[in-house]
Amino acid sequence: MRSPTAIMAVAALLLLLLSLAAAAAADTTASAGMEWERMQELHLRVWADWKAGKHGKKRSKEETRRVFTEWKAQHGKKYSSAREEERRYALFKETLRLMDLHEAAFGNSSFYGIEGPFSDLSNEEWRTKSAALVGIL
Repeated sequence: MRSPTAIMAVAALLLLLLSLAAAAAADTTASAGMEWERMQELHLRVWADWKAGKHGKKRSKEETRRVFTEWKAQHGKKYSSAREEERRYALFKETLRLMDLHEAAFGNSSFYGIEGPFSDLSNEEWRTKSAALVGIL
């Protein structure tokens, strides 16, 4: 049989380890939250500058349409009607705008990219497709 002192020592040690683990997890969560807030602030600042014409690309309508046409050809995109194509073009333009904004803020476009075949999807369509892809994996 173990002595009560040994049991108390082990319990105290376990309590100490648990509190250290909880503190570390809280620090990590707080750090991630602070990083997210910093990123949000940076995006808002860059967005305001971009709207004011201080940063980022301002693509012409012709350039945006050309990029969309090339992207469609690359990914074999065909739409059922001219109306659907215009809807998809509007979604694509938003993705392109976000990519340009990100590039202005961070010097690269790796966060938002138009390389993939999903640049013409709405947020809801993206969530649905992502969930389906995750389900496959």
